[in-house]
Amino acid sequence: MKETLRQYFKENLLFWAGLMLIILIMGLFLFENGQIETHFLLNSYHSPCMDVCMKVLTTLGSGLPCYVGAVILIFWFRKGVFILLSQLFALAITQPLKYTIARPRPLTLLGYENLPNVVDYAIPGGYNSFPSGHVAAIFAFMACLAALLPKKYKAWQLAFLLLGTIAAYSRIYLSCHFLEDTLVGAPIGAFSTAIAFMLLYYKEWGECPVYRLKFKHHDGSQR
Repeated sequence: MKETLRQYFKENLLFWAGLMLIILIMGLFLFENGQIETHFLLNSYHSPCMDVCMKVLTTLGSGLPCYVGAVILIFWFRKGVFILLSQLFALAITQPLKYTIARPRPLTLLGYENLPNVVDYAIPGGYNSFPSGHVAAIFAFMACLAALLPKKYKAWQLAFLLLGTIAAYSRIYLSCHFLEDTLVGAPIGAFSTAIAFMLLYYKEWGECPVYRLKFKHHDGSQR
């Protein structure tokens, strides 16, 4: 399994290196400006066009990955399981953390009146902001798509990374999350994909009892 995990990171190096670089840069930005000032800086520019785009992009962290995974499941069973299992792991990690840590969301902490750029969107309040489950789902999905690319198209991993980053920013743009929520949610989602890959691809399809029990043919061979 270690060899399979090493293979995963080797084949998806562009995605992972880019993700770590983004986390480092934005982490330094957060450290320099603090939670509240960072949120206002990243949330300072709005436009009608961006409002629409961000509302659409944020759905990448809703049910969309599961719907896509379910459709793929019909035609390419293991790939569909890969996407759905990554989503399940991301959910299983983020949800207990959200309600245990109980960090306030922007609307709860800052108040509606102090968020001049709140979009007409169902912005949740409450104390379940950290880490972002939406961003974890988004990056689990993007990491799956990057991993499923044929080797000759691996450069397109950067496109999936960019799409995931913009979709993660939508959570800040819509004042659903602070930057630190997304900086932790993103690697959780990506690591969820790595775990799913290790479980599903460390042997040839059908060799592991997780997917299909071996059975003996009349000639004594196993299939």
